[in-house]
Amino acid sequence: MLWSNEGVDMSVAGPTIITIILLVGLVIVAAVLIGRTTGPPSRRPERVCRAADCGTVNPPNARFCGRCGQKLD
Repeated sequence: MLWSNEGVDMSVAGPTIITIILLVGLVIVAAVLIGRTTGPPSRRPERVCRAADCGTVNPPNARFCGRCGQKLD
């Protein structure tokens, strides 16, 4: 037999191994989450469509103001 667990108190070793595995998993999950939130900044700022008449900010793809109906450039 290559390995034997004679003399090893498994009542302590089992929970210790499980604790180590859980901590390593937690560190990996934390690293993944941190990596997702610290990505490169946006290359182009999003265009803001603001109507000259009322000053309402509209979505970038809007052609007309949603509040006053003015044509947006």
